[in-house]
Amino acid sequence: AVVSTQSTGNMGTPSVWTGPKRDHTRSNGTGYYIYIETSWPRVEGDRAVIRGPWMKHGGWFYCTLNFYYHMMGSTVGTLNVYVETPDDNDLGQLVWHRNTSETLEWDKASVWLGRGINWGDSYWRIVLEGIRGSSFTGDVAVDDIFYTGCYPQTVCNTTLGEKQCGGPECYAVEAECDFNPDCTDGLDEARCGACDFEDHKLCGYIHDLTAEMTWLRQAGRTGSINTGPNNDHTFGNKKGHYMYIETSWKKKNDTARIMSNMYKLSDNACKMNFYYHMKGDHIGALNIYITSDALPMHLVWNKTGEQGNKWIKGTANIGGHANFRIVFEGVRGNGFQGDIAIDDISFENCQPGTTMNPAACDFEKGYCAYEDMTGYDEFDWTRWQGSTPSWDTGPSVDHTTGTAAGYYTYVEGSYPRLPNHTAVLQSPWIKTEGITCQYNLWYFMHGMDVGSLDIAAEYGNGTISSLSKINGEQGQAWMLSSSNFPSTTEGIRFKVTGTRGRSYMSDIAIDDLSVGNCAVQNYCPTDQFSCLDKPHCVSHDLLCDLNSDCPDNSDENRHCGACDFEHSRCGFVGSLGLTSWKRTSGSTWAAGTGPDTDHTMGTALGYYMLFSASYLNPGTSAFLQSISYPLTATECKLVFYYHMAGIDMGKLKVDVRSQQSGDMYEEVWSVEGHQSSKWQRAEIPLPSLVNVQARWTGVRGPGVKGDIAIDDVSYENCGVKTCDVPPAVQPSCGTPGIGQQACEKLGCCYRDKICYQKLGVADPTIVIPPTPYTGDESDTVTLNYKATSNPNPRYSWSRASGKPLHPGRASVKADGTLVIIDSSYYDSDTYICSVTNGLKTVNASAKVEIHAGGANFDLNMCKWQNVQKGDKWDWESHH
Repeated sequence: AVVSTQSTGNMGTPSVWTGPKRDHTRSNGTGYYIYIETSWPRVEGDRAVIRGPWMKHGGWFYCTLNFYYHMMGSTVGTLNVYVETPDDNDLGQLVWHRNTSETLEWDKASVWLGRGINWGDSYWRIVLEGIRGSSFTGDVAVDDIFYTGCYPQTVCNTTLGEKQCGGPECYAVEAECDFNPDCTDGLDEARCGACDFEDHKLCGYIHDLTAEMTWLRQAGRTGSINTGPNNDHTFGNKKGHYMYIETSWKKKNDTARIMSNMYKLSDNACKMNFYYHMKGDHIGALNIYITSDALPMHLVWNKTGEQGNKWIKGTANIGGHANFRIVFEGVRGNGFQGDIAIDDISFENCQPGTTMNPAACDFEKGYCAYEDMTGYDEFDWTRWQGSTPSWDTGPSVDHTTGTAAGYYTYVEGSYPRLPNHTAVLQSPWIKTEGITCQYNLWYFMHGMDVGSLDIAAEYGNGTISSLSKINGEQGQAWMLSSSNFPSTTEGIRFKVTGTRGRSYMSDIAIDDLSVGNCAVQNYCPTDQFSCLDKPHCVSHDLLCDLNSDCPDNSDENRHCGACDFEHSRCGFVGSLGLTSWKRTSGSTWAAGTGPDTDHTMGTALGYYMLFSASYLNPGTSAFLQSISYPLTATECKLVFYYHMAGIDMGKLKVDVRSQQSGDMYEEVWSVEGHQSSKWQRAEIPLPSLVNVQARWTGVRGPGVKGDIAIDDVSYENCGVKTCDVPPAVQPSCGTPGIGQQACEKLGCCYRDKICYQKLGVADPTIVIPPTPYTGDESDTVTLNYKATSNPNPRYSWSRASGKPLHPGRASVKADGTLVIIDSSYYDSDTYICSVTNGLKTVNASAKVEIHAGGANFDLNMCKWQNVQKGDKWDWESHH
């Protein structure tokens, strides 16, 4: 962790006769630098190590690291600079050092990196090590790090929410503390809650300063006799560490509490294991709580009184929660022989998805298992981020992340919505185990004419019970609705209804829906289809067979063959275990293979199906099978998109079976080896077949860089009759056969089912083309673009590389201008602007180049990270 020390009055480090009076960048009291504070409790020889971001090569031979350092004081220690590569076991190769006191001013160092980096090294980073001298007058400071003679590139894109693993890997900020190790070294989960307390930074645990006592880190026995352990549990000796409460000189019922870092989401089956030691005649109590916005201080485990002179394993059922912390509370008994200790905290079955938690949703990656009830209401809920389009109504940030980049869903009150129009969002059918459960939902209801929000529970017998109804203006803040309902195994689902008020100033938003205080699971097993209107399960073998097995016929009119995988697998089934196809989003685990985005949305939030080459033997295969499609027309074709990029690529093939083939699979399509780093379209003719079923088989290649993905499976022209298309008539406006409403939106006239051009229609003409941009990271990039046309032009921007625009930092203004805030090296690309009036489209492009590297520490730590183990204290930010 970085300890940030800020002081405007001192203009120097806290110690006298050492450290700089001001930073180097601005040379005043407002600029920042990093330094090591050598005052107590530091002792001679203590080390503080901070690492820069992993960098990619950028022309080694002439590459020079430049920085400014300040080493003034009678007992200055040592400043070492290393170049570390992934193969180094320690800090890397020493390339520069100083161990003498310098002048009162900042001194510049220029270090040629050629001797620290081999030509074959793909990744490297700079490591600074400060070593404490003999006394407190030895503060060492560093500022303004930059490179000359090369153009290194950072591996991780922090402006896209990426953080650095211990090695040259990256993980998303939202993936931190989610029970899923994204880093090979597990750094993204290292400071969350699991802990053996050998790390002096306590794995991210923090003390509750409102308690009367504090937990203490200890090795060996505690200070009191006949109480507390003699050894830790991890190593069973006096060198290992544990946490304990010292009850001497305290009062009865005094408490000490430590809290874990904030966990994002846990699975319904989540359990925490730990070891506790409670020996002594005056033992009080050990309590464990879950605390979150929705569930303040909920007790999940407790033990009281003497338990013997031994470490005992405890297990606490954590369950499914969102944005929560774990709290260990020690309570003092009636005397000093009441020391309580804990050690070796671990978790099992906590990764979301270990078991289904279908009633929870934060909308960050879609609607989860919730659905808009089309046909039951007048309009739909809208998934959104940032402010809603209407003035003085709706939120500006979501509840989950508290930022404009996070998602929520809301009802838009603007036209064509009318007073009392409703939008209904519905959960899937679930069953619960417990006594009394809780349905939690965060809502935002601000606006002069806000209508109402109704939350109801529908039971399998048809009974509908109102859980909560909220009316009118509720203020400019997210508010919690928490409603109790009796647990049931007979099926229950939840309906959230937003009702529009008198005017457009009536936006209603919701976020972070969940069910708590009980176990939750899908009503139907994963191998069965859940009917829509009733808690009724149907085997996937009976779907799309032209026979209705659901009371509402939903087994025949939903997901019969096509799937974009955004909300589910749509009934696709296949191999089980390690060799199965997985529904996933974002980048795959192995570098140099697999997509970064899905095809449907073109973002890391969208879902696709993946056959991963990791952990498999060459030649291993897995199949993915669609639902049977009842009938195909003569022009029918199966369409899907596939991604096959990597030097170890294997094979993807498609087999089809039908009534005509005697239900035997026949290979109809295949590709092998590396194809492209982009999604590719495939079309397979399926003319006049009955009960046709497709099966995709992935075959693993020689190595791990062979991930295979598919997305957006559809059946085109398969028995669906389109309306008659009249012949093209000139001068026409748009597609022949276009409807009247669409025709008139183009500014055209509609007559005899033909859309004609009006006089005055003009093709788009570029007035201001975008100009290239070159700058540094964190700059705001503005690309101006203006065109004229009739009808009015519509603008859209894309990247030549195929990567999506960042949803939180890139925006397109009404006049066509593209703005990218807080830019990074990874924004470097050629940007293409397309303008259309519905009749014709013209394009223009401009190149954006953002330079990487460097750190002046004025805004933050600039991707530099203090190490978590192996040193005694941290580098700090100061001004």
